Amino acid sequence: MEGRTTERSIGFGWVLPSFALVFLGFALVTLATNILPARKSTHAMDAEKRRIEAEIERLSATDRELELRERALAGDPMTQEAEFRRTFRTGRPGETIYQFEEDDPEGR
Repeated sequence: MEGRTTERSIGFGWVLPSFALVFLGFALVTLATNILPARKSTHAMDAEKRRIEAEIERLSATDRELELRERALAGDPMTQEAEFRRTFRTGRPGETIYQFEEDDPEGR
């Protein structure tokens, strides 16, 4: 038996599947910790963006109304007088001013 050499094969067939499983696990952990929370925050940012855009639209409408009112007050003496009398609750000579309390819609 001296002239015979026996070769023993060490099985490395498990290395590639193990490496693939470790890589897949690492990829899943990376996905779960980095990408998914970012996606959730993107949805939150989209909702915040829609809320802010609605607020901008509301404020733009208010701005347009105030600009129209400013033009009316600047160019029309009767509108100025009416605004003054409404603001300071005054009347013309000989007028009687009646004040009514506004109804509270919540019933207070």
